[in-house]
Amino acid sequence: MCQALMEIMSEEVKEREDAAAIAATDATQRSDLRNLMEALNYTAEQAMDILKIPQEKRESLLANL
Repeated sequence: MCQALMEIMSEEVKEREDAAAIAATDATQRSDLRNLMEALNYTAEQAMDILKIPQEKRESLLANL
């Protein structure tokens, strides 16, 4: 019983760590996008092309830019 509870808690902690890592990556990418757009006068699309951001992720980054 105790082992099962430890496994469940461990999985939950892992999921939270993964979510935090994704959020940090997204924040970094948004910052990088803003920097490229500002410093080099690039459009968001040009900056995302340079950073090789996948198409499926672009919309969510733009929404929070």
